[in-house]
Amino acid sequence: EYNIDTEELEGYTASVENVSGIATKEELEKLKELDYVEIDNSVEGLYKVSYIIKYVPARSLYKVEHYLQNLDGSYSIVADDTVTNSNSYVGDIVKAETNNYEGYTLNHSISTLEDAVEVNGTLVLKAYYDRKTYYIYWDSQEGTYYNPTPVTYGADISNIGADKIPEKSGYVFVRWEETTGQSFGTMPNQNLQYVAVWEKE
Repeated sequence: EYNIDTEELEGYTASVENVSGIATKEELEKLKELDYVEIDNSVEGLYKVSYIIKYVPARSLYKVEHYLQNLDGSYSIVADDTVTNSNSYVGDIVKAETNNYEGYTLNHSISTLEDAVEVNGTLVLKAYYDRKTYYIYWDSQEGTYYNPTPVTYGADISNIGADKIPEKSGYVFVRWEETTGQSFGTMPNQNLQYVAVWEKE
């Protein structure tokens, strides 16, 4: 009776399972039919059986997570966009597919977008997206000049321009008015231009 165990290697799958049986002539004939087995019967009554085991990388999972920057600079995961990939093998070099989020841009310097698949599905690729910065331009209609104001996407601009009271000879400043006539509560995914509205003195 013989029983040969196939060695287990972490992260790999063996092409041959354990070999066992009773060493009868019938059993040896069965072994000869296997393409990975060689039997040496040069000595009558004594058989040397050897077989080749090929180890191939085992399948493993990996995840891709996406994080959006908050207004305070921290990041929050977009849980609904977390992807678990199963069509990969241990040791494969995999690359995350990034998403397009309105008002955000990918931060390559802190993202982990490529790595080797690990045993037991422990690899997590992480993509971080920073809020874009846009500008509000102030057209004072020949009044006081103001430099463009940088504003982070999504920031509160409901009271923007309250600290800017331009002066213009012969006129009284009334208000700032966005050129499209819209009223924005937060900074949209674009630059804005505000025009000063004047009344004659």
